[in-house]
Amino acid sequence: MGLSLDDACKRNLTEVIPVVREWDLPITLFVATAEVLRGTFWFSHVLRYAAYLPEPFRTDVRQLWRVSDSTRRSVVDDLFRRVPPGERDVMSVEDIAHVSSLPQVTIASHTVTHAILPTCTESELRQEFNESKRDLEQWTGRKVRALAYPNGYFDERAGRLLAEAGYSLAFTTEAHAITLRDDRYYMPRCSLMDDGSLCENLCHALGLWPSPVLAARRKRSCMRAKPRYPDNCGLTPSQVNFDEPELKA
Repeated sequence: MGLSLDDACKRNLTEVIPVVREWDLPITLFVATAEVLRGTFWFSHVLRYAAYLPEPFRTDVRQLWRVSDSTRRSVVDDLFRRVPPGERDVMSVEDIAHVSSLPQVTIASHTVTHAILPTCTESELRQEFNESKRDLEQWTGRKVRALAYPNGYFDERAGRLLAEAGYSLAFTTEAHAITLRDDRYYMPRCSLMDDGSLCENLCHALGLWPSPVLAARRKRSCMRAKPRYPDNCGLTPSQVNFDEPELKA
């Protein structure tokens, strides 16, 4: 059994790494490199400051999870210009370099921008895979061989492009034990939830989470299927209204 954490939250430094060192536990940290450079997560920022998003996202912020990646990036970048991030809640480059030197810690990719991969073009997928691998290897001086799909979302293009980029493994959020039949670019991984009860998280850890729940989640995330989002909400970057008032102090 292996332990892994996504997103490189800053609190890992005080809440996780000391335990890992004390108990000599091997752990993998999946890191989204753009979030490290920004100091915060785009998804937290848009939820926190949805009032400063252009329409239609101000009314329904969850549309950002369904539009094309280029539209999402345009909207998110514009929000960060309007409302710069405050206190850092993601580990820094120096933090990543430091923890990577610990014998218990392996650093792996979580893409560049924590992208919604089924909404990306093939060129954008290559950028997410190649650039995150390159930057993490530069920061740590170590080879990066694994990736975890952000939110567990992927499609049939991912494995081929990861192999081309030099990855050896990739992990989903499909909750079952690893078997010899599993594709190494679509490996299962059981999730524990911050707000889950002890019984719920034990079920997650043992791969016993009720199958109807898993089936519904797979259907929603279009796992192993071409994305079937509704027209990307019919929006491209040029069709989003960015003419909104600036943030006032």
